[in-house]
Formats: sequence, structure tokens, C-alpha cells
Amino acid sequence: MLGSGGSSNSVMLSPFPAGSTVRLMPIGDSITRSTCWRARLWEALNPAYAGRFDFVGTLQSTGTNCMPTMYDQDNQGYGSSLVTEIVSTAVEPRDCQPLCPSLADLRAAFMTAQPDVLLMHFGTN
Repeated sequence: MLGSGGSSNSVMLSPFPAGSTVRLMPIGDSITRSTCWRARLWEALNPAYAGRFDFVGTLQSTGTNCMPTMYDQDNQGYGSSLVTEIVSTAVEPRDCQPLCPSLADLRAAFMTAQPDVLLMHFGTN
């Protein structure tokens, strides 16, 4: 609701047409790739919005022992990656999973998956 206190000048904002599917791209580091927050988000959204959202990305991965087990596993999570390295194109030698992404890799993923919303999580571990 846009406006002050529900006044008659308030306007309901709806960025997505009714009945459309919102394409959500979880993107980030190992927390995006291999923990259970995506499963928990899917579980929270699915009862009320089943068929109205879709996790997208060119990668698929699951966290260890995530519940529910049958959640949408599409994502753009890169273990051990740093957003500062991605934007500077300077990657220190390390074992990223599945690889240390470049801006070109992310651009290709965005073009392929065509997300409406990015859920970005980098650099907290």
C-alpha cells in the first residue's frame, strides 16, 4: 500500500500481473549454494503462492538434510566466491564450487534464467 495510513489517496502496488509467476534467483556464495534457507523460503511461500513463484538459475544444489527435500533447487550459488572479486575480475586461487564466477558468467546466467528478482547473499562467512 502506498500512501499515508490507508488514506483515500493510497494505491495498491502490484509489480507482477495477477496469475503470473515471479522468477526468483538466489545468488551468492556457499550459504546460497549449500545451506537450507532456500528450502525454508520455498516451504514458507509454497502454501499461499504455489505456482506463483519459481526459483531460477543455471545451477542446482541442495543443502545437507534440508526439509522439505522436494523444494525448487535452481540457484546461482558459488561456494567460496567473493562479490568483490567478481566485480573486480581479480580472483585469488581457491577452490570455488562449481567455479569462481566472472561478471560474464553472471551475465550469461541472467540472460538464461531471466530472473524478476535477485535474492543476493555474499560475504558473511
